[in-house]
Amino acid sequence: NSSGAVLNWQSFSIGAGGGVHFQQPDAASRVLNRVVAPNPSRIFGSLTSNGEVWLVNPYGVLFGRDARVDVAGLVASTLNIANDDWRAGRARLTAGPGDAGAALVNQGELRTVNGGRLMLVAGSGGVRNDGLLAAPDGQAALAAGHAVELVDSALPHIAVRVQAPQGEALNLGRIAVGSGRVDLAAAMVNQRGLVQADAIADNGGRIELRASERTTLAEGSLTSATGKQGGEVHVLGAEVALLDGSTIDVSGMQGGGSVFAGGGVQGRDPAMPNARALYMGPQARIRADAQERGDGGRIVLWSDAATRAYGSLSARGGARGGDGGFIETSGGTLDARPSAVHTDAPAGAAGHWLLDPNDILISDQVDTNGVSAGPAFTSLDDNATVATATIAAALQGGNNVVVATGNGGANAQAGDITMQDASLVVQLGSPVSLTLIAARSVHILNSTISTGAVRPGGPQGSAALELTLSAANGPAGAGGVGEIDVQTSSISSGGGNITLGGAARAIGPNAASPRAGALGFDGGSGAGVSILGSTLDAGSGTLRISGQSLATRGDAYGVRIAGNRGGSSLLEAGVIDIFGWVDSNAAAGRAGVRVEALSSVVASYALTVEGRANSGVYQANAPFGPAGVAIEG
Repeated sequence: NSSGAVLNWQSFSIGAGGGVHFQQPDAASRVLNRVVAPNPSRIFGSLTSNGEVWLVNPYGVLFGRDARVDVAGLVASTLNIANDDWRAGRARLTAGPGDAGAALVNQGELRTVNGGRLMLVAGSGGVRNDGLLAAPDGQAALAAGHAVELVDSALPHIAVRVQAPQGEALNLGRIAVGSGRVDLAAAMVNQRGLVQADAIADNGGRIELRASERTTLAEGSLTSATGKQGGEVHVLGAEVALLDGSTIDVSGMQGGGSVFAGGGVQGRDPAMPNARALYMGPQARIRADAQERGDGGRIVLWSDAATRAYGSLSARGGARGGDGGFIETSGGTLDARPSAVHTDAPAGAAGHWLLDPNDILISDQVDTNGVSAGPAFTSLDDNATVATATIAAALQGGNNVVVATGNGGANAQAGDITMQDASLVVQLGSPVSLTLIAARSVHILNSTISTGAVRPGGPQGSAALELTLSAANGPAGAGGVGEIDVQTSSISSGGGNITLGGAARAIGPNAASPRAGALGFDGGSGAGVSILGSTLDAGSGTLRISGQSLATRGDAYGVRIAGNRGGSSLLEAGVIDIFGWVDSNAAAGRAGVRVEALSSVVASYALTVEGRANSGVYQANAPFGPAGVAIEG
């Protein structure tokens, strides 16, 4: 046939043992076969061509178990294409007014030449692959919707755009594209088989599973894009379920790839619609490892409402060089108890694990967060809880851990991080960091953070924990926001740096850091920094305190150091640098830096105290005008 030929058939089927060959001018040529009578197409024999073959039949298409297709490209669909679109080169498939709801099913072997495409496109009846789709270094797709457009976007592969997704895209067989691309798109996407964009000499390919409702990776399924450098896998939908026994692998010999489940990093990628809820079972696995050299990859689990991450997550650096990767488990509510988290690097720096809910409680208790049991994806509250044991295991596994809050959600939570009545004691074989970044405040209450002892079987000596607590700057007002509140707690870093930043308030009785390290308190606008009845010992290290206040009523201090009922305050370090600034018309006390009775500040090498205030004269035990530095008692 000539290129672009349109053939209308009363029926188009191939019996067992039979065959049909379309001889075309070249591999870029195409032929459209349209069935216009209510007869489903049954392909039980062979279909071959040196060009691309289209078969559209709104009454259904079945490739049987003995079907063998060997073409330059294949588009099979239960939707229709208008003649004008065909002639103009627009690959727009739409459901007719009498959509029969017929299914498109493959049970056979469909193959293309290198770089070819296999597109199975259905309407409301859905599309199912039980057999083999092989398009080496090309593209394969299962798509279902009211309208589907295959768009040449000038990229290496065709963009599959589904309008009004409907039906199900179900894979029970194998889809293999080498370094190419796989798309599964429908109202429901169900991946139960093998989807492979694996390469040997090239980088891994790209796999995108996208549903308007739910995307499920079932037990026994493998979704992989491995290669010289790992590829990329997107698992998107209003609900995303990675069930027990499912595996996603984007590892590479020279670097890990990327996995985005439920959305992009922190849910901020407009190209990836965010999931409402995400569930990862404890026996599910995601790997983005650098196997020989190179950095570990990226793994993101995100949902706007409820994320439950219980499986194994790995983004290791290469065995012969390279740093650890990046793992994020985030959501409006978060229950993060992964069975394993690895961002370590045998020959490089550790990577990071980011937890990013709205409000979060770090607790010794079992993780609970107001989400209904089982993969039912029902968010009951914004509060998230992460067990100290989970964080400890990640740190001891050689991972840097980041906990960061947002300030949205169903209850419009402000984004506080609270550690209360908890003990986080880690034994580290290598230096790592724990970073808490709050959209508003950080509270460490009656808790312990401690390290120093070497992990059994690890290298000799004590590894350090670098600890950072960061609170946001808040608007002016009584009490302010963005405070850091450490009360009746003990902090020991094993010689690592400890930094407290933000508009901090109240470091309470007996809070201590007995090992050498740099302690930094950096207050933003709001309540400033208060150290009350606390011990901060940086050993021979540096203690930095910097706070500012714009409070409009009550006391306003940039930095306040005082004893209280819990005891006196002791600041001790090799170098101490205190800076406080206040710009306030508060009715009560105002001072850039105020050091009260029952307070000791001891520096072995150097002590600097600097305070700035708008104007006024200090008056003890009474409302007073502002003072740069006020020392009482």
